[in-house]
Amino acid sequence: MHWTFAFSGGVDVGVWEWWCPEQAGVISEASADRARHAHLYFEDEPGAVVFLVEGTLFKVHAFFLKRHSLVFATMFTLRPGSGPAEGTSDEHPIVLPEVRAVDFDRFMSLFYPRSTKKCAMDFRWDSTKHLVRQISSDVGNSRTPLEVRSGSPPTYRGLLSRHAYNYSQPPLLIRRHRDVVTGDLTTLEDWISVLALATKYEFEAHRALAIERLSRLGSPTDRLVLAREYDIPGWLEEAYYLICIREDALTLEEGHRLGMEDVIALADLRQRIRAHVPWGYTLHEPTVRATIRAKLHPR
Repeated sequence: MHWTFAFSGGVDVGVWEWWCPEQAGVISEASADRARHAHLYFEDEPGAVVFLVEGTLFKVHAFFLKRHSLVFATMFTLRPGSGPAEGTSDEHPIVLPEVRAVDFDRFMSLFYPRSTKKCAMDFRWDSTKHLVRQISSDVGNSRTPLEVRSGSPPTYRGLLSRHAYNYSQPPLLIRRHRDVVTGDLTTLEDWISVLALATKYEFEAHRALAIERLSRLGSPTDRLVLAREYDIPGWLEEAYYLICIREDALTLEEGHRLGMEDVIALADLRQRIRAHVPWGYTLHEPTVRATIRAKLHPR
């Protein structure tokens, strides 16, 4: 049995699930030119859609995609033609062009984590027949309510017997939520993947999340490159400022990544900023920033 939980407030970036021993095995099947993803192919799941990304088949729930992405919400409202509807089977998947499988994997990990944590639950049914429980202290000190998102509610005794729990003990849930706030996706490359797909498919909340994480993970050069590629104008001034005030010149690798336009602009700014500052004196931050703004936003 599969039950999905989501936070009742804020941005859904993950789910909770009942864990059943019979579902613990990994599904992985292959055909001549494509293979099912080892973790992100949920067979016989209502509301799941099949995607083909670089020869890898993903079968994930459409709910998250429709809820957070304008592109996917529009896609799923289009009426299919006379043939089989795309996304209904391995033979007729929705093909995502110009998307790397590793990027889609990382992005989907926000909703379907591989790491899990067990914690005891204290739960009850509310007046609307939604299962409501209180999280134990492993999620900060707050006790955050969760609710069942799909399916008819089973009885308390039915839940316990179905999962072979002792009636005197609270049932266990496995936490199926990547803690993106504290950084379950930890690397620069992880969050660039999230930024790329969130931008491409208009996941506005997840794009903002990726920008926040990358603002701490990326170097000034990283942020300048990403700002140009993914239209993040708020990063430009700070990235220019940090590169301009540092003692070291741009490296050859940085020059290749930035491109000719930014390399020339930075060289010009560094020369102008230092032209009237005596050796050994500290650069005046307001003056430096004013010079950068004038360069970035000429009148």
